[in-house]
Amino acid sequence: MKGLLQIGPRYVKQDADGLRPFQRQALEAIKNSEARLIFIEAPVGSGKSHIIRRLFEEDHLANKAIVLTYPTRILMRAQLESLQIEYSKLAIWPPLETSTWDGKCPFSNDTVNIVHYSTSSLVELLRKQGADLNLDRGRLLRKAFDTQDWSSPRKGLVTSPDVLHLMINREVYDKSDRLQQYLHGGLFVFDEFHLYYQLQHFAELVELILRRLNGKVVMLSATPIRNSDLNAIRNAYSGEIFDVLFSESLGNSNDICFNYPLEVRIEQFDYTGAKNLSETIGRLETLICELPKPLAVIFDSIFRLKHVRRALERKLGGTYDFQEWSGLEKSGGLTKLNDRTVVLGTSAIEIGIDLAFRSLIMEASYWTSAVQRLGRVGRKIPGNVVILTRRDFTPFVGDCTEFDRTDFEQRVFQGALKQPEDAMVAGELFRGNSFPFLVVDADTKQSSVYDEGIFAMFEIIDRENEWRILSVVEKRKRLIEFGVAEQYADEILLRDRLVPFWGVVLGRLRQRYSRVTTRWLKDIHELYVFSDNDEFVFYGE
Repeated sequence: MKGLLQIGPRYVKQDADGLRPFQRQALEAIKNSEARLIFIEAPVGSGKSHIIRRLFEEDHLANKAIVLTYPTRILMRAQLESLQIEYSKLAIWPPLETSTWDGKCPFSNDTVNIVHYSTSSLVELLRKQGADLNLDRGRLLRKAFDTQDWSSPRKGLVTSPDVLHLMINREVYDKSDRLQQYLHGGLFVFDEFHLYYQLQHFAELVELILRRLNGKVVMLSATPIRNSDLNAIRNAYSGEIFDVLFSESLGNSNDICFNYPLEVRIEQFDYTGAKNLSETIGRLETLICELPKPLAVIFDSIFRLKHVRRALERKLGGTYDFQEWSGLEKSGGLTKLNDRTVVLGTSAIEIGIDLAFRSLIMEASYWTSAVQRLGRVGRKIPGNVVILTRRDFTPFVGDCTEFDRTDFEQRVFQGALKQPEDAMVAGELFRGNSFPFLVVDADTKQSSVYDEGIFAMFEIIDRENEWRILSVVEKRKRLIEFGVAEQYADEILLRDRLVPFWGVVLGRLRQRYSRVTTRWLKDIHELYVFSDNDEFVFYGE
């Protein structure tokens, strides 16, 4: 199909005190002692995050832990930065900026105290504390947590769902009873919960919170999807469920605009596969030169992003500043965007990022991710969008050139695109049963942590398959041999202590994507990875 589509703005009602009707309804549901499981469904940009920030003002939540979970590190950081703006008396530990941090905890009874829990923040904390790399991870975590004051009345914990799952199951945190006490009876918020819909541990995690911790669960999403496991929990707690819908909050031009107008172009072609890579690069080169910046380009595949980035930087690197946000690399801070900025990303930036992109190019396979990606532009000003798709949108668009935003999302995207699959979260979100590896790129010397999918993207030149049984001294030596700079070795070893790698591999980006399968032989502690004609084995403890 050819031509431009005009997507209209979207408005939301707002009360005199600054609250939108669905936000007020959500806060009342959270206050209701009979509501144990609360679902909040509202469009991208409509103000779901404001509900979270208001929680720390609610008197009924004083002395209760507010646990905020986000699926990606960038979203976690973005929400912490928003909390810093919202509250003048806010203490985050470990802090977002650590260059001048002395390692001490800033908590007091006069501040809103937020524990910033990610692997990266813990590594930085333990570095500041002078952690002994010979300690096991349980003792390292006890050193980090049990020396701090958790008793303040206004408190929260910001983390990811996979880490929370480990906390509650006591698989890693068995030596930290104070952390378990902290979580008991708390309020647990899952932002963008639709991303966990295919993940086998998510329903189990929700059940553990409700049953074992006597907690209350809040689910937020612009594109809610539920599987049979989650529906089973809804049925089990049917009398304690509260659904918050946005429909009564939708406004008109006299109200607050939260989605600005978009000019949309749809380009249909098969952008996947090596044979089409040169065409993809050519199209992107032309579009990047044409579209206003700052510009976001969102790919379905990290592998394709890597190839495209290298080609674009060779051709346009002197004209534009390229940043990458993916499961393998996070370059730049995404805070200083200008008319030269081009951000190349994956699902790591498709959710919750409130930045003033003027233009967006996106690959579109699943309707849920397409709705989320569309929400990255037009949040503050009108925007331009180019949708790259393998699907024919013509039957769903017809001769119409002007669309209501909600109608376009629900009728066009859901009609033309597929339901999400578990592949959409690989490498970005819930760890579940994945196997972490450290990969060192032989060309760029960059090291990254990723799951077994790394074997699909990289041709393996060398590997350490006995990594888990090496001593700390032997591991440091192997890292240096693989090309890791000495100043980064201790940080990598600390990360390995907290989330142990299965192996370290040296690789070069493949020209063709490879299919990968894994087999974990639990009885003999061996992990097999099969990639094309290659077979790799890694040994556990």
